[in-house]
Amino acid sequence: MYRNGTQVATSATTSYSDTGLSSSTSYTYTVSAFDAAGNNSIQSTSASATTQVAPDTTPPSVPAGLTATATSSSQINLSWTASTDNVGVTGYNVYRNGTQIATSATTSYSDTGLSASTSYSYTVSAFDAAGNNSAQSTSASATTQVAPDTTPPSVPAGLTATATSSSQINLSWTASTDNVGVTGYKVFRNGAQVATSATTSYSDTGLSASTSYSYTVSAFDAAGNNSAQSTSASATTQAPPDTTPPSVPAGLTATATSSSQINLSWTASTDNVGVTGYKVYRNGTQVASSATTSYSDTGLSSSTSYSYTVSAFDAAGNNSAQSASANATTQARIITFVNSSKAIAPIGASSLSWAHTISSGLTDTILVVGVGTYGGLKASVSGITYGSQNFTKIIRSNDGVHAAATELWYLVNPAIGTNNINVTMTSSTNDTIIAGAMTFAHVNQTAPIDVSAGHVTGNGSSSNSVTINTINNNDSLVDIILGPTAQTPAAGQTATLNQSSDGFEAGSYKGPISNPGAASMSWTYPANSTVSAMSVAALKVDS
Repeated sequence: MYRNGTQVATSATTSYSDTGLSSSTSYTYTVSAFDAAGNNSIQSTSASATTQVAPDTTPPSVPAGLTATATSSSQINLSWTASTDNVGVTGYNVYRNGTQIATSATTSYSDTGLSASTSYSYTVSAFDAAGNNSAQSTSASATTQVAPDTTPPSVPAGLTATATSSSQINLSWTASTDNVGVTGYKVFRNGAQVATSATTSYSDTGLSASTSYSYTVSAFDAAGNNSAQSTSASATTQAPPDTTPPSVPAGLTATATSSSQINLSWTASTDNVGVTGYKVYRNGTQVASSATTSYSDTGLSSSTSYSYTVSAFDAAGNNSAQSASANATTQARIITFVNSSKAIAPIGASSLSWAHTISSGLTDTILVVGVGTYGGLKASVSGITYGSQNFTKIIRSNDGVHAAATELWYLVNPAIGTNNINVTMTSSTNDTIIAGAMTFAHVNQTAPIDVSAGHVTGNGSSSNSVTINTINNNDSLVDIILGPTAQTPAAGQTATLNQSSDGFEAGSYKGPISNPGAASMSWTYPANSTVSAMSVAALKVDS
């Protein structure tokens, strides 16, 4: 056996295995035969062969940068950096939780069919064509996503629809429930979705007036599951707002009925829907409203001019223009007589008491008491009380000669109700004592008495008269007279104390006295009568 011309072996058979050769090397062979005598044939024709390449035993590098990403509830995607190899990387083995589950010819793999909400750990190794495997990579873990929500929320209940204007309807409903959570609600108007709401209410605006609308709502969750639509609720928008004002009131008149009141009246306004009422303006400022076509303005100042207008309004708040004005001046304030009472004491008495009533509702009241004595004139009034209130003396009329005298006393703001008037004399006397009380309203409470005077007549007289000079406009005079029977007050005087009860004393008032100056009070009686005494005071009207 010859290799490259050199004998390398002998063989008793017709074959030979040449070993220990170099890989990837070409060799040429010939053979010759020999016998026992040592005879050799010539060498055969040559034959050549090349040894195979040496076997690959080097594994690829370990894959690096392995990442695991859950993309759903049943899939995790893997990716890594490519390995290197002395010959070439054929592919990669994929391991889940330590067990090979797949091979990949690329540097990525999608692991599917996994359980939801479950954590998985992965490694990969590289291999080559010679079957060499790298070590497994560093592990990477991921948890599959929660299983998808496929349960819709419950159907919204209790849907209500309320029209709040001519262009708006408000909706409200009871909240739905969901296995995960309700995200919001879809609002449908007449079958078409018009909005979504994150709460259980919605205001649908921009609607047509006097129009009926039907609504339903459905609930949805974050996974996009929708409930069925609710039971419908309907509402009709309100009629268009009334913007037409009433007509302007006409025929306004103003009439003063007292010192503190002016009455107004006017013709009714008209309106496209209906007049609700009227606003009353005094001197440009609204002072009242009236549901009718008249109004009484009270609490005014006396002798004062006021100007009035009225406007009409309807239920929608539309106001007409103000009417043409009407003017009136309140009447002058005058003193008014309210009531009177009277009593007589027995001869020899040193005091006199009787009941008198002051009614409620009076303004600026004064109580005037007149006391008359006839006889010895040994006593005069030392004091008068009304309940616990004390009177103030105005005047005593007595000339010291004739056997008659009168006194006037007053009390400002007497207590309301019934109390005793108590008259106390300076001493007991044989005189006849007669007293009367008169209540007046609208008297000045600070300075009620302007002026006073008195006069006494002797036997044989047929009248008694007192003249005083009043100071203020609209004063009223009040008097008390003690004298003969059948006394008659002069024209213009109003009797307030009836003489018939005792036959001696009477009283009256006169007013208002429009202009300051001389004013008189007088009484007449049968000629040649006995003496008489008379006291007069001017009461000042309140402002």
